[in-house]
Amino acid sequence: MVTLHIHLPTTITSLTANPGRLYNAGNWLAISAAIAQQVTLTSNDAEQTFTAVAAYFFGSWPAVFVTFATLTFFIGGDFYGRAWANGFPPVESANRAGHLWSALGAVSLGFGLVCFAQGPAALALATLSTTLHAGGKLGSAVFGESDVDFKLLPLLSRLPYCVSLCLDIHAQSVIATSTSEFISFSILPLALIGCTILWATADCKLMPTSPWKQVKSLFSF
Repeated sequence: MVTLHIHLPTTITSLTANPGRLYNAGNWLAISAAIAQQVTLTSNDAEQTFTAVAAYFFGSWPAVFVTFATLTFFIGGDFYGRAWANGFPPVESANRAGHLWSALGAVSLGFGLVCFAQGPAALALATLSTTLHAGGKLGSAVFGESDVDFKLLPLLSRLPYCVSLCLDIHAQSVIATSTSEFISFSILPLALIGCTILWATADCKLMPTSPWKQVKSLFSF
């Protein structure tokens, strides 16, 4: 019987093996996409771009809530990174700190999304996603290693969030007056779908039955 070993570059394997790095990779992608969208919408005019970026992050209370959430998610991702730096089992104190910061970020993000919500469908999706995400992370922070009943909730929260992003893209396709305008307004929601995939992958890494916790290499067949 032939055993096939697939060796990926160290940077890729170190990223995929650590949920903290996956979370923060998604966070960086989200910030980069937000800035890129403002650049395309302001026709590369430096002053207008600076004003638009500042308004996106700090221009209203909902924007401030979302920005604060992003910062707390980065802190949570850093704690997860430390907790899982040496693989399974994680450093429990750092792991629980990651859960707690993520719960705080989920609540803050939820406030922002609810305030930004346009229509009952968007409001319902934002509320559902926030409840699942914050509830799951807070439960894990409180119960620590006995948090198996809460592990799945953050992963489930990604579904309504993804649906809301798809609705945003569809709305832009209806109201956009040109292809370039549609692309400009779709940069962020499309990137956030990619972020959601990264975050959901990190959620799966935290599951108690993740196969990578029981084998030395997830990429060995």
